[in-house]
Amino acid sequence: VLPEPTRGQAETVLKGLEQVHAEGAERLLIFNIDTIRPGFRFAREYVESDGCLEVFPGDGEHWSFVRPAGDGSQRVLETTEKRRISNLCSTGLYYFARLGDFQRLCTAAVSDADNFCREWRELYVAPLYNAFIAGGADVRYHQVDPKEVVFSGTPQEYEDMLRGHSAATSSPAP
Repeated sequence: VLPEPTRGQAETVLKGLEQVHAEGAERLLIFNIDTIRPGFRFAREYVESDGCLEVFPGDGEHWSFVRPAGDGSQRVLETTEKRRISNLCSTGLYYFARLGDFQRLCTAAVSDADNFCREWRELYVAPLYNAFIAGGADVRYHQVDPKEVVFSGTPQEYEDMLRGHSAATSSPAP
């Protein structure tokens, strides 16, 4: 239990890692609490990269987005939050080959939280990858079919989930 609210998912994960005294060389997999991923398995893109985001082709503006480095490339050129730069939407699954990389990136964002939050509204995980990429990291994406993902973050997505439907392309809550 954290003693106070955080400024977003990235800071929440960082504080949790501090409480359990996690080691910097361990792998880190972060997954949104409002997303269900039945049958998840580590894909090649996870094992062969410094970091990876799982994505699906989707509609709407309420996702994290990935801009690929080029046609046929699994490399990520840029990530955004709630700013559509491609049709590749994050499922909310974020991977770092070394926990220490996430800690370093997140600590930098926390130390400049006012500017980070001014740009992204809160301390989201996806935009952390931009500094990682700028530093030369090999960040990739793994694309899945929207039918492989169940979303439950908005009232409509939750209702769809209860009815047994994927809500990957539903619109955001008002």
